[in-house]
Amino acid sequence: MRPYRYRIALAFLLLCLGSAIILLVPLAFRDLIDFSFGQRQNSYTGLLDSLSMNGHFVVLFGLASLWGTGGCR
Repeated sequence: MRPYRYRIALAFLLLCLGSAIILLVPLAFRDLIDFSFGQRQNSYTGLLDSLSMNGHFVVLFGLASLWGTGGCR
């Protein structure tokens, strides 16, 4: 396994990144729903509280793109 240690480390790193993205997608989607259905008061403290509606969609699109490109290998 010695000649493949860099590939193994890269595979482990990409596996961890893919798992983190899968865990972030529902949180970002929840913030989008909470933001769009009227919780725009000053007490709103979500994951993406400083973004507009378009910003929430851009974040979800970015996460989905990263998730999709990570599964191609």
